[in-house]
Amino acid sequence: MPIAKRKKNGRQQWVADYRDGSGHRVQRFFRTREEAEETFAKAVIVAQQKTRPDLPTSITFAQYAERWLAQGRTHLKPASCEAYDRMLRLHLVPAFGGLRLRDLQRGRIKAVLTEKRERYARNTLHLMLGTLCALLNAAIEDELIVANPAAKLGRALRLVQNAKVRQEQVKAMTREQRDVFLRTATTVEPWWAPMWAVQARTGLRPGEVYALREDDDEGTRLLDLEAGTARILATLNRAGTGVGTPKGNRARTVDLSAQTVAILRAHLGRRKAEKLARGWKEMPAPIFCSQDGGYADADVVRHAMDRVLKAASLPHFSPHSLRHTYASALLDAGKDVYYVCRMLGHASIKETVSIRTAAGSRRTAAASSTSSTIRPRCNQLATKAG
Repeated sequence: MPIAKRKKNGRQQWVADYRDGSGHRVQRFFRTREEAEETFAKAVIVAQQKTRPDLPTSITFAQYAERWLAQGRTHLKPASCEAYDRMLRLHLVPAFGGLRLRDLQRGRIKAVLTEKRERYARNTLHLMLGTLCALLNAAIEDELIVANPAAKLGRALRLVQNAKVRQEQVKAMTREQRDVFLRTATTVEPWWAPMWAVQARTGLRPGEVYALREDDDEGTRLLDLEAGTARILATLNRAGTGVGTPKGNRARTVDLSAQTVAILRAHLGRRKAEKLARGWKEMPAPIFCSQDGGYADADVVRHAMDRVLKAASLPHFSPHSLRHTYASALLDAGKDVYYVCRMLGHASIKETVSIRTAAGSRRTAAASSTSSTIRPRCNQLATKAG
């Protein structure tokens, strides 16, 4: 019987008894009948998959990687293709290149990544594994393999950061710090001050605010100040040489507050004066352009922000922190987490919740620090009064 109740380790358990795609018998035990039935149903689907795919079963890892990357260049971002190519060329093909793709086993993958862990940073290993998983998922679609041998290896090798670590990386300014930063920026770095003010009130990623435009190439309005919205269709690439689609290839519309609209109106008015003063033949496409009329340089912006933070006696923050600052401010004000998720363009609500959790932890820590500072003072006053 495919589903039956049997005794294992002195306890009655449900067993799913089936044969995998290669014909080997498999028995898996579960606490409930529902779990056993679900596993059996999935196993039947896998076992019925085509055993003679369109591609030759003798194809090696290196041959398939070349084919997969060539197909990816037709729809993936250049930066993603570059990262995949680097991981394949430097790490994965040297390790698995001559191996038949169908013979790639989980144990061998784990051994290679474990060996590389001694020489490379966690982020590099994470990129290696991500590239490998993406390639093997494509191989499943091409019916070369029936399961991904690298699936969930990140957790087994402790490459996946836990929620606490991710929350610690979420760094946002408090409302007071944000106001001090923006006020100081108007005198220390007046060129970039309007851009930071907009970013802190819209939650745009740095690349998105660098690529923000009034209209697209077809003349479609992207910035609608009357309606109080901005359509986010592009982001500046890391090299600063061109634009691509936003992260996750997801465009979105963000709401603009009345204060943000006022900031943008004033900035657009100043742009006309700058065009005349600097002799620009045409108005630069990016709203927040560099002083030569091109796209903002990420390093220049980062250094400018450091100067403002130093002048304002604030701790270190990155341009991306302004995005977290916006999210924290909305969540602190009681905005619905799904609304904040949509404004930020998060792929998962978990990302938004992590910001809320991190912000709550910082507020608790700040309150505890304030309480511990006040309590001794109160005790001293009470002693004097007694």
